[in-house]
Amino acid sequence: MIIRSKAPFRVSFGGGGTDMEPYCSEHGGYVISTTIDRHVYITLKPRSGKKIRVFSVNEKEEFEFNVGDRDYSTRFELFKGIFNDLDINDGFNITTYSELPARSGMGGSSSLSVALIGVLNKYYKLGLSKHEIAQKAYDVERIELKQKGGYQDQFAAAYGGFNFIEFKDITTVNPINTTEEIINELQFCLILCYV
Repeated sequence: MIIRSKAPFRVSFGGGGTDMEPYCSEHGGYVISTTIDRHVYITLKPRSGKKIRVFSVNEKEEFEFNVGDRDYSTRFELFKGIFNDLDINDGFNITTYSELPARSGMGGSSSLSVALIGVLNKYYKLGLSKHEIAQKAYDVERIELKQKGGYQDQFAAAYGGFNFIEFKDITTVNPINTTEEIINELQFCLILCYV
């Protein structure tokens, strides 16, 4: 059995930084962002034993670790953190592919987190909502692994689309209704460059 999942990259139009702790808890934060038609893809295939093998197509790199490994000093600590958070005890082969390069500034690591939680949600039929997937991705990245950043990336990747996102006691994702004319104008005016 093979299970697949994907999560989009995002472009932020304003409010970046107001989604970070402790600022958003004390003052509230607000961002406007949209996801784009570039994604991180995850393929999950069960295997016997208690090992997780991760292959990154982009990096042409393979890494293997045991279920329950909590050594977060390695390059693939995100996978370990998510597997531990979800209390996964089965072995898997995982393949990742990203349509954008690492460190592009478009929320790629959070897209990877959301896609990985999404594929495990499908496989185990966990019934996690978009909000729960985003919150788990945030908790693993920011709290467990202590990676710097805010809430925007995880919630943008989990919900997709054009959104006004509010951060305070809870995170609220408000879809922005757009017309085809507005989308066409944005596409005409936006240029994304990787330098």
